[in-house]
Amino acid sequence: MLQHYKKLTILSLVLFCSFTLAGCWSNRDLAEFAIISAIGIDKADDYNIELTLQIVNSSQMKTGESSGGSSPIKPVTTISLTGNTIADALSKTSKNIDKIPFLSDVNIIIIGEELARDGIVDYLDFFERYSYSKRRAYLLIAKDLKAKEVLKSVSSMDKIPANHMVHIMKNSKYSGRVRTQTVIELIQTIEKPGQDDVVGTVKLSREDGTFDVNNLCFEGGSIIKDGKLIGWLDSDETLALLIIKEKLKNFFFTIPDPVWDSKKATVEVLSVKTKIKTAAEEDQPKYTVDTSIIANMTEIQAKVYEITPEYWTDLENQLRKAVGTLIKDTIKKAQNQYQSDIFGFCEDLRIKNPKLWKKTIENWDDVFKDCPVDVNVKVILKRPSVIKQPLKIREKGD
Repeated sequence: MLQHYKKLTILSLVLFCSFTLAGCWSNRDLAEFAIISAIGIDKADDYNIELTLQIVNSSQMKTGESSGGSSPIKPVTTISLTGNTIADALSKTSKNIDKIPFLSDVNIIIIGEELARDGIVDYLDFFERYSYSKRRAYLLIAKDLKAKEVLKSVSSMDKIPANHMVHIMKNSKYSGRVRTQTVIELIQTIEKPGQDDVVGTVKLSREDGTFDVNNLCFEGGSIIKDGKLIGWLDSDETLALLIIKEKLKNFFFTIPDPVWDSKKATVEVLSVKTKIKTAAEEDQPKYTVDTSIIANMTEIQAKVYEITPEYWTDLENQLRKAVGTLIKDTIKKAQNQYQSDIFGFCEDLRIKNPKLWKKTIENWDDVFKDCPVDVNVKVILKRPSVIKQPLKIREKGD
């Protein structure tokens, strides 16, 4: 009886699976879709926005052959459409292409500076709400140029220019000179009361008559406050921000030589650890930023014939001073120039001191501006890399 019951159970499961897993009711051929690799959004003259799409010609990715004519079909096509919203502009793609836009492969989203200064929250809603959008795409602001111009750039290193840009963004974690922020990360941050954020910046590094990804500079950060672009961080200030937020791997940092003023020394930072301590003095938040750095010496320009313990200590102190000054100056800029909490101090206060947070959140911009912030940097230089002593040049007579 029990064995018969087991057989019926197994048969029922097989029948159930045969009906439910037989196929996908909404299955469509991949050839029906236009793969979008990047999106650009600009402010338009007659409409609210101009949407630019970088579309992958998948049939040409392997062969690069011509399609019936003498001119080869390019690996990507870029089109621009105008509309009142992103969805409105997307609905007009049927005028230009014979396929359905597929947004799940979008890896990078560029927003023009003019539109970003007016506000980007309305357009972030689409990427959070639309089920086929990719929320982990990198988000950047185009400085002094349009997003359309960035997406029309060609690449000599990758068939798909958007992939070239994505590789630059991924590798930036080893330099710390550009903020790598995704759409979903920005949304999650700016939804927190009192919290502002920084996204990446792309600009033109040189002009030679053509737009090439190699002519673009992915460097620095764009400060987003209340959903709008309000200012910029340069590459060094972006590095300070990433040190505070522990968003770095190993990177190089150059300091003045402690003995020879005209010479430089470069270290490779192997590890960065930062802790933010929160305290209160008469209902005024007070912060302490403690940063620990472990580094190797990579290059010494100075004519030092022997690395003594004293010289090594001077190098550590010089690195500690340089990093500490950079962090302090960046915090002061955010406080005094922008009144923008891009470091997460407000969120840290909410977690550690909810009562004080409730008292200060209504006028957090003013509170943040006057917050005392102490910065402590601890540095350990482990070793002088491959060679122990600087290179010596044999002089005449030796």
